[in-house]
Amino acid sequence: MRERAEAMVLASFVADTHALGIHWIYDMDEIASRYGRVDRLLPPQHSSWHAGKPVGAQTHYGDQTLLLLRHLASHRGFEADGFAREWRDRMESYDGYLDAATKATLENMRAGRPALESGSDSRDLSAAGRIAPVGYLYRDERDRLVETARVQARITHGAPEVAEAAAFLARVLWNVLNGKTPTSAIATVADAEPDSGIAELARRAMASVERDSREVALEYGQGCTVESALPLAIHLLSKYEGSLREALVENAALGGDGAARGMVVGMVLGAFHGRDAIPDEWIHDLQSYREISVLLEDLEATLQRSSNRAVETG
Repeated sequence: MRERAEAMVLASFVADTHALGIHWIYDMDEIASRYGRVDRLLPPQHSSWHAGKPVGAQTHYGDQTLLLLRHLASHRGFEADGFAREWRDRMESYDGYLDAATKATLENMRAGRPALESGSDSRDLSAAGRIAPVGYLYRDERDRLVETARVQARITHGAPEVAEAAAFLARVLWNVLNGKTPTSAIATVADAEPDSGIAELARRAMASVERDSREVALEYGQGCTVESALPLAIHLLSKYEGSLREALVENAALGGDGAARGMVVGMVLGAFHGRDAIPDEWIHDLQSYREISVLLEDLEATLQRSSNRAVETG
């Protein structure tokens, strides 16, 4: 399981940087005519919100995911107040794009709100899309994985559907890491929550597998919200379950918030297929690759210490 858990995290970061160059271009025809098949990492265009970042850098979503990974490694676990402080310190001096959710959360923190009441009212999927590091550390503790995914989302995104989406995806990851295919994992989690709005989004999205992805994107919307981005990500997971590369190339072609969708697609398919499914050239160009590798080694050492203690006290 460790190898697939590593791939889960790495694929999430790779998916984010794969979306960097054309992030928030909504015109699918423009993407096709200017960039063709996006099967490589691209620098952001000059008019982009991410202008000035190099090829292989992260969007602000990926940078916050890296911050979460650092927190888990340095604290040997998740601590809400500590993560909130570290998030605030980092984003107060961040030299990249600050989206509306980040700005609102910073204002709430400056006003003295506690960590779990500081999140903006944003419904963006991004906070649910950054949970791969949580999945790595708590891959043997389903309930802790789910609760931590939910809590870390609430620190920056207070809309309840974001925390529920994070919990839903955490359950999907746990099932995939434990042997289910992505589609069977999504169906299993959705069936266990028949009255959940997130589960209903997932079921509808899975039913769209035979439809053209552009048509589905226009139906759900290409934007950042859970209502748009999550079902489109699940559509891609269902339609391109057999190939991480094809799923991410198609994700880029659909435009809009490809970074949040891509992180979801990447982490689930990375957990399923393992590292060999991630294009070598994308890994080679990933700016944060060395740091990610070191931090995952630190997390693995934490897991080994916990395992040793359990044996000694058992």
